[in-house]
Amino acid sequence: MDEYKEFTNNFLYPKDDRTEELPVQLGKDWTSGCTCRATFHQKVIVCFGNYECMRFPKVRVRSEVLRVRTTAITEILKGELDFLYYLKVLEIEANHQLRYIEPGVFSNLTNLEQLSISYNTLLQSIHETTFMGLTNLHNLTLVNNGFESVLQLTPSFKPSILPSLRRLDLSENNLETIPEDAFKPMAGTTLRKLDLNLCRLEHIHPNSFLPLKHLRNLHIGDNDLNSSLIATFLSAMIKHNINLLHLDLSGMGFRKQPPKKLMNIIANSTIQSLVLARNQFEIISDDTFPKMVNIQLMDLRKVSTIMWCRWETQLAEYHRIFLEDGTSYDPLVLIRIGEIQNKYLTTTLKYLLKTKIYHSWDLRNKEEFWKKLRNVMVKK
Repeated sequence: MDEYKEFTNNFLYPKDDRTEELPVQLGKDWTSGCTCRATFHQKVIVCFGNYECMRFPKVRVRSEVLRVRTTAITEILKGELDFLYYLKVLEIEANHQLRYIEPGVFSNLTNLEQLSISYNTLLQSIHETTFMGLTNLHNLTLVNNGFESVLQLTPSFKPSILPSLRRLDLSENNLETIPEDAFKPMAGTTLRKLDLNLCRLEHIHPNSFLPLKHLRNLHIGDNDLNSSLIATFLSAMIKHNINLLHLDLSGMGFRKQPPKKLMNIIANSTIQSLVLARNQFEIISDDTFPKMVNIQLMDLRKVSTIMWCRWETQLAEYHRIFLEDGTSYDPLVLIRIGEIQNKYLTTTLKYLLKTKIYHSWDLRNKEEFWKKLRNVMVKK
């Protein structure tokens, strides 16, 4: 399975530019104490300095991306970032002494599209005018800071301040509860994606998400939320025509089987992608899920089950891709990892193995296996 992970990471998904090497030494900025390095074409600049980097660095080279991390900066003051008007991406991360960001500090960064202020564990509050000037900001990431109340944050996300905001990530903050008026300051926003993973959430008010009329992707995995509570706020969203397309319920602690009431509500929603990974289902049988006509993708990775192949293989048996010209083709690729005794095979799996061409995993000839699989997937 390690080879499979490597295959999916390298073949199916592009590499994140965070993995790029930084061969260009820009030297030390003596006014701040920070050391900066860059990628070969100087598209990305990373500044750091541990205990020596005490102020925000004065970078002399223009780039699209600037990352300031692992410094001893305690505050960022208005005017210190004005010279960075050209930036597209700014990441202020893992600065564990950072406690204060002065309102208006980003006022000259009108070209900025992505901003991350994350892993700054002493940063406990954001003023409601902190993000003034970020009129083109699409993605805002505020992961793993010292925030403890969503009500202290959302006034700074008003659409009058962040009119272009599409994605907001508040994961890994100890928010615990989402009250009814949590997102009222954001009324009128065009936000489409909201991440609240690992926020120790125990309660979400049924009406809390109603101001987010354009919300399409909601991630609330790894929180302590019961299925009835989730069903209640999903029903409210459906009633108010908030048409989710993606819902992440990974690691929610669901046991025995997927909660039927919640699955029925999802089945009657517009949700197309459902993540149930890392839950503890004992068995997934033919009647575990209701008919879900809108579901295109269901993620059941690392689900602890005794038997779950039956439902999955039935889905594979009947699923075809239909093209605009009226033709269709079978996208199924079967891979046989090892030997399975016939008595453990479901009827559908027996049928698939008899009627479909499958590829057997060959431990002695890995390269040839991946070559064949790659060719098949390209044709598919």
